[in-house]
Amino acid sequence: SSAKLGLVGLANSLAIEGKKRNICVNAIAPVAGSRMTETILPADLVQQIKPEYVAPLVAYLCHENTTVTGELFELGAGWVSRLRWQRSKGVFFPLDGSFSPESIADKWTQINDFEDPDYPTSAMAAFDPITANLKSLGAKPKTGNEYVDLDKALGYELAPRDMVYTEKDLSLYALSIGAAADPLDPSELKFTYELNQSGFAAFPTFGVTFPFTILDQIGSVPGLKFNPMMLLHGEQYLELKRPLPLTATITTNAKIAQIYDKGSGALVYVDVVSSDEKGAEVAFNRVSLFIRGIGNFGGERGPSSKINLPPQREPDAIHQDLTNENQALLYRLSSGDRNPLHADPAMAAIGGFDKPILHGLCTFGFAARAVVKHFADNDPARFKSIQVRFSKHVFPGETLITEMWQESDTHIIFRTKVAERDEVVLSNAVVELHAPVMEETIVAESATALPKSVAIFEEINGRIQNHPEWIEKVGAIYQFNISGENGGEYIVDLKNSPGSAHPGSDPAAGCTLNMAYADFRAMLKGEIKPEMAFMSGKLQVSGNMLLATKLGPLFSQR
Repeated sequence: SSAKLGLVGLANSLAIEGKKRNICVNAIAPVAGSRMTETILPADLVQQIKPEYVAPLVAYLCHENTTVTGELFELGAGWVSRLRWQRSKGVFFPLDGSFSPESIADKWTQINDFEDPDYPTSAMAAFDPITANLKSLGAKPKTGNEYVDLDKALGYELAPRDMVYTEKDLSLYALSIGAAADPLDPSELKFTYELNQSGFAAFPTFGVTFPFTILDQIGSVPGLKFNPMMLLHGEQYLELKRPLPLTATITTNAKIAQIYDKGSGALVYVDVVSSDEKGAEVAFNRVSLFIRGIGNFGGERGPSSKINLPPQREPDAIHQDLTNENQALLYRLSSGDRNPLHADPAMAAIGGFDKPILHGLCTFGFAARAVVKHFADNDPARFKSIQVRFSKHVFPGETLITEMWQESDTHIIFRTKVAERDEVVLSNAVVELHAPVMEETIVAESATALPKSVAIFEEINGRIQNHPEWIEKVGAIYQFNISGENGGEYIVDLKNSPGSAHPGSDPAAGCTLNMAYADFRAMLKGEIKPEMAFMSGKLQVSGNMLLATKLGPLFSQR
């Protein structure tokens, strides 16, 4: 492998040197049939990775009219692609003595974020971020005004606080965000009744209550002076590191992560980490606070606000909830947010409202419930993270309409509106879910002693019915031959609407997959990756092998 990558480096060097003499040099990485691969790969595949299927690309690259140079191509069995170097945008750190391992840990997620990657194509391009950082450090003027002193405020750590919660607190919180409006709905009752027969669970957004043990210290942050009446909750991000325990003592730490200059005010990011009794991280919150009237201090403007925009099509799901007139009074008791703006008519009037308004995080909880109900079968273990922007206020008693767009099995964009005023109150919002896992329970013996594989394909059939768009995207019929005592023959039809998965054999199948039951079950549970199963011979594929690559969503793993 090292020698092969060395050839790529040699080809790149030759391309650079040869360019001035009109010499083009490229490298190709073909999947080739050989004595080694013929003992590993299925015979059908070996027949499809012959040199004849590499020659067309070689001929094209060698043609006198081709000007492509310095590239790397991968190909095999009629498939051709170009490879390139990719790196994340990365993070700039100040070279003022504060750069430390802790700095790396704090920004680790951003360092590994490939949402907006960079593709360096030359040595100069590779150094661009470094030179840009050095220039910005040399030219950066001192920032600040009478309200904001970045040197003092940035990185300031609030004093850690503890909180203890029990099942009672979880139930009260779930009720305060509209759960179990129908008290006979078992999927909702599990969030509000600790003795529920099908189990009790914490609703995931209970994690946003943790920061309220510590955020009262914001007013005492050095280098940040403001009138509390000018503070608005702008955005909220919550990520659970694991499902919330039913009872716990939570220790919360927070620091001022960033302060952006928005002209009319300052946008303050507070990063909040909450851990359990053993020190294991349970939840991460990023609280975005907009403080009016303290802007124009010469700081950075911050990232673009155009994120998580709904696609230009009808929503995949719409959910409606009617809030109660006393919703804010209930939520303040469950969340720890005792701001009088949500309870005291006199304080609401000072804020310019006719009556107390609903907490933004209460609306946030209602919206999260809608997404988890429609796209995660009310399974809190599927929840990973949520991000929203608070766009408008809500009055208790108003109707919330949450519109949702499923971009993938795990990425749900949404927005929430107030029906009575037709105004968007939550925008730029997204929920990330963990991919569903085929649990061991789906392969349990049935009462009629059917092979365990029957239950698996019944589960697969259910998935197909929930995703009619797969028919258009895949357009093929598959034959699964599962060997062993619990095996059987099954047809997966992703060509003819509405699609299906059922026992049987279809000679018209475009792709046939053969596998032992034990290996098949291990693959579905994520214990064996499909590629490794294929390379080791545990998964054998015949027919149109490229069709097998389209089965990813069907067997998605957490």
